[in-house]
Amino acid sequence: MERGDGGCGGGLSLSGLVCMLETRLTICEGHDGTETSNGDVLIFPDMIRYRRLTHFDVETFVEEVLVKDGEWLPGTPEALKGSYVFVCSHGSRDRRCGVCGPVLVSRFREEIELHGLQGKVFVSPLNCSHIGGDKYAGNFIIFNRSCAYGEVTGHWYGYVTPDDVPSLLQQHIVKGEIIDSLWR
Repeated sequence: MERGDGGCGGGLSLSGLVCMLETRLTICEGHDGTETSNGDVLIFPDMIRYRRLTHFDVETFVEEVLVKDGEWLPGTPEALKGSYVFVCSHGSRDRRCGVCGPVLVSRFREEIELHGLQGKVFVSPLNCSHIGGDKYAGNFIIFNRSCAYGEVTGHWYGYVTPDDVPSLLQQHIVKGEIIDSLWR
């Protein structure tokens, strides 16, 4: 498995292991002392986190948790609450995301603080790996629980500018309403 996004429609193969679930892996840089640290694995739509895996743990983790649907014995899964925004800022895959992504992350952080949403809305640190759809830059995926049904949903937005961020926070995250003109 290579670092970056690893989509697999037919199956994820890692040293002979096969995962028949459709699985997308996105790697985001974490920072110790913040909500997400390096080595943390967040699983969506399950809304769980495993903390501080090392690169030595990846193969065993994938086998035990993703392939066998078992438990990761070295760590306890933590339930995630709130909304998670993963902004594509992968500049080496496509320059558009490398330019648009960091600006969107900054605007999200400003608006989250302005509206007192810290601890409720989490934005990927810079360097979220490629999530696809570079032609839609700036683009991101929001995972959160549906206001109406309580199920976890993931919504992909594209052609987003920093000026769109306040309405996305208020309409999508606070009210649970999709903004059709930006939804992909």
